[in-house]
Amino acid sequence: MPPGLSLTLVGGVYTIQGNPLNNGSNNFNITTTGCPKTVAVTITNVNASVGITLTSAVGTDKQTLCQTITNTQINPIIYNVVGATNVVVNGLPPGVTALFSVPSGQLIISGAPTRSDIFNYTITTEPCSIVKTGVIKVSTPISITNEIVTDVACADNLGSIAVTIVGGSPTSTGQYAVSWTGPNGFRQNQPNITGLQGGAYVLNVTDSFGCSIPPKTYNVLPAVPITILLLVRVDPENTTR
Repeated sequence: MPPGLSLTLVGGVYTIQGNPLNNGSNNFNITTTGCPKTVAVTITNVNASVGITLTSAVGTDKQTLCQTITNTQINPIIYNVVGATNVVVNGLPPGVTALFSVPSGQLIISGAPTRSDIFNYTITTEPCSIVKTGVIKVSTPISITNEIVTDVACADNLGSIAVTIVGGSPTSTGQYAVSWTGPNGFRQNQPNITGLQGGAYVLNVTDSFGCSIPPKTYNVLPAVPITILLLVRVDPENTTR
């Protein structure tokens, strides 16, 4: 009896059950006692002939998409499927679809995701079930909005910059990795910065997937110098007052 199978006899009925552990065909004989009778049995491990193999570039089944514009396509994920008449694919991002061709055995996953998230997908073959998994991390375009730059008014009324970051894939608490640099070694990691001297301030933003935008520069103007003029009045008698 092949490993993984068992034989029971109940009421004159022999029952073979289990799952063969070896691949291919299992050939064995069943011989009764008393009046000997031998029956040749062949059981084929069908699952051994079913498989899903990634044929697109290594890593395409575990990819991160940093969209800089909407409707950016993922790198197509292509599999070769054997021994199946259908596949069921679950967990893909919205906007991404799976197309399976039975004659060629090719499964193509492609499209443009419309939402940021981590999408763990599964591929299940039918009728004999083999499961393959993958992950697509999607970061939609990051943008900066509601930009407000306040210039320096005077020594005790310094400048400020306020921005709103949208898109991408922030952390679960809605945060991004923010980095400001500016004059005189200025550093800050919050979206809104205050107490600024005049000069150029550069903003860098990265989301939780490591997707970023090009650095953006904001200019805070220094205070306008105050000019005091001394007025001299000359009276008709040429006496200066």
